[in-house]
Amino acid sequence: MSLLDRIATTAPTKPAKLIPVTAWSEARHDPPKPVTTLRRWCRDGRIPGARREGREWRVPADAEYSAFGTPTQSASASGKPFDLEKFLYG
Repeated sequence: MSLLDRIATTAPTKPAKLIPVTAWSEARHDPPKPVTTLRRWCRDGRIPGARREGREWRVPADAEYSAFGTPTQSASASGKPFDLEKFLYG
């Protein structure tokens, strides 16, 4: 099967609907998190799929908060898993 045939037979995936990060926080947290915290989470990669559009951060409506965020470049480049116990306790 050629590449063009595979592209034609696969159904296009619909991108996730992006909503303002403040609306996302209002739906997920009571009380909502401060805007500065939400911006920091987006910048640090703690909300997967977060995108900056102009001066506003937008996130997928179904995004979940990740306390660890995205792995750093140095950790992913080494190929070794991150040892949290060693980091915390030496």
